[in-house]
Amino acid sequence: MNRSDKKRLRKTLFIDAKNQGEFIKQCFFRWYLCTSLIIAVVVIFTALNNPAQSALLLVYEVWNQYSAVVLASFLLLPIFMYDALVASNRIAGPVHRLGNELQNLADGKEVKPIRFRDGDYFERLAEQFNTLAAHVQNERKLRMLDGHSKLEERETVSV
Repeated sequence: MNRSDKKRLRKTLFIDAKNQGEFIKQCFFRWYLCTSLIIAVVVIFTALNNPAQSALLLVYEVWNQYSAVVLASFLLLPIFMYDALVASNRIAGPVHRLGNELQNLADGKEVKPIRFRDGDYFERLAEQFNTLAAHVQNERKLRMLDGHSKLEERETVSV
């Protein structure tokens, strides 16, 4: 990785804590729902296959047969959450940057064309923003030049 690539790496995974936090919470909820549903289905099918078995023996049998799968799911959870955080960063980073640059443009500041990092989403949005920003900045320059021309005309007429 060369120096310019290192510069382009995002330093923070949490760019927008509110939205990314909600995304992570939703991912956790879906993992929990999926894991709970799988456990429930396994328990129900085991109970249907052994209707005379007591509840305690049923839980014991299910645990003996499927504990490795349940534990693997819990061990994989931090990996899933980290992956969800990285994925949300690829969305939140460009949106955050675009929002900052839109505010700069609205405030009349000079903005340079933006380019998102490799792997980020919304590359087309950056191109569209760059087109809009160039148009707005060109219009501002034309208005300034036109304003200077009119001011010079007034000064010439009044002299």
